[in-house]
Amino acid sequence: MIAGAGIGGLALAAGLRKQGLPVTVFECRNSLAEVGAGISLWPNALAALDQLGLGAEVRSLGGQVASGGVRRPNGTWIQRVDRDAYETALGEPLVVIHRADLLDVLRAAVEPSSLRLGIGVEGFEVGANGIEVRLSDGSTEIAQGLIGADGVHSGVARQLWPQVHLRFAGYTAWRGIAQFGLGIDHVPGETWGVGGEFGFLPLGTDRTYWFATENTAEGGRASEGELTYLRDRFGEWHAPIPAILAATDTTGPGHVLRNDIYDRALTGKWTHGPVAVIGDAAHPMRPHLGQGGCQALEDSVVLSRQLSSGDPPAQAFQRYESARRRRVRRIVRESANLGRFIQAPRPFAPHIHRLASMMPEGLLIRHLAGVAGRDALD
Repeated sequence: MIAGAGIGGLALAAGLRKQGLPVTVFECRNSLAEVGAGISLWPNALAALDQLGLGAEVRSLGGQVASGGVRRPNGTWIQRVDRDAYETALGEPLVVIHRADLLDVLRAAVEPSSLRLGIGVEGFEVGANGIEVRLSDGSTEIAQGLIGADGVHSGVARQLWPQVHLRFAGYTAWRGIAQFGLGIDHVPGETWGVGGEFGFLPLGTDRTYWFATENTAEGGRASEGELTYLRDRFGEWHAPIPAILAATDTTGPGHVLRNDIYDRALTGKWTHGPVAVIGDAAHPMRPHLGQGGCQALEDSVVLSRQLSSGDPPAQAFQRYESARRRRVRRIVRESANLGRFIQAPRPFAPHIHRLASMMPEGLLIRHLAGVAGRDALD
C-alpha cells in the first residue's frame, strides 16, 4: 500500500504496475488537481520517467529550457549558462510542466481500481501477518508493505519517528502562472536580491511559471492580497518580472500559492521493517535546486526496481535506502546551503553575489551535471 497520490506515490504505483505487482494507493484529497503551480523536471527526473515509459509524453506537454542563469535586480548577470555547454554536460534540456499535467500522466499509468481518493492513511500496526493499516473512513486493511509518500507533513513518517519535527527555514515561497510568453527576448532564470529571489521559466509558448521567496515570519499573509504585495515588492526589478506579475490572473482560487518553507534533519533510517518513506516524507528539502519532485521520481524508480526482486518488502526497502541515501543527503544539504545564500540579508547579500559571479562556468556546469544530469540517477 502507498499513502499519498502525489508525484512520488503515483510514480511508484506506475512502476509497480509495470512490474506486475499489486498495489493500492490511498489519498486523503478528493481530487488530484493542483492549480497555479509548475515544476521543473531536470534531466535526472526525465531519465526516471523514461524508465517508467512516460518520458516522451511528459516532454511533449512541457516547455524546454537549456540556457539561463542568475541576475541581480537591475538585470546584470551574476552567472549565465551557455546552451551547448548545458546540453553536453546534462544530456538534454530540463522540462517545465504544470504539476496538474504531470499528475495526469502519472495517474493514467496507474490501474484506476488501485487508486482510492478521499481516504487517507491514519496509522498502522506491524504484526505477524503483515501491516494493519487504519484508514480515515474507519476501516482497516492488511498489507505486506506500506510506503509513505504523503509529503512533508507525512503521517507515516511521524508515526515512525515522533521525535523528528519540521523546521521553519525563515522564509516563504510564492508560485504562480502568468499568461505571458517569454519568447526569445527574455532569458529564463533567477534573480537574487536581498533576502529573496524571483525566478521565471517558460511553460510552453504563451505561459510563464514563476516563483519568488522572501524572508518572512512563519504563517504570514499579505493583507492586501498576495499578488498585490508581490507586484509592489518586485515592481522595480528588471524586465520582464513586473510584466509577468501583471499578467498573472487575479481571480479564482489558487492563482498564487503561498507556502512557508520547511525542512528537517534527516532521520537515521527511511525504513522500519515492512514500512518505508519516499520523497518529501523521507527527505524534505528546500526548493533552490529544483530537486524535490525530481528526487521523489528517482526514489520511486529505485524502489519499484527493488520490489520487483520478489524478496520480502523489508529487504527491498533496505536496499532502496542503501542505494539512495548518500546521493539524497548531499542534495538536501546543498539545497539548504543555497537557500541560506539566496536569502542572505544585508550586508551579506552583495558579497555573496560577487563570490557567485566568480565561479567558472565549467565548474558550475559540472556540478549541475552531478546533481541533475541524465546519468546522475545511475
